[in-house]
Amino acid sequence: MYYTKEEVAQHNKRGDVWIIVYGRVYDVTDFDDHPGGFNFLLDQAGKDATAPFEGHEQKTIKEIMPRYYIGDLKQEEPPLKEENTKPTGD
Repeated sequence: MYYTKEEVAQHNKRGDVWIIVYGRVYDVTDFDDHPGGFNFLLDQAGKDATAPFEGHEQKTIKEIMPRYYIGDLKQEEPPLKEENTKPTGD
């Protein structure tokens, strides 16, 4: 399953907490094992939480987070280049 950033952003309150870590989407609504407490996760709700997890959270990501994994972040399409739409004067 793939989710957009906008979809993840809607899950940003107590009782409905999704985060993004390394391009994967996790529903951590029921996660209560975080050493920083649930408020840490609530602060990251609906956002990309990769930076706060980077480095010191590798054990958590590898051992605990798989049970909360619900899908991947849908890659955004690059913006289309604007074609020259001005008349050439022919």
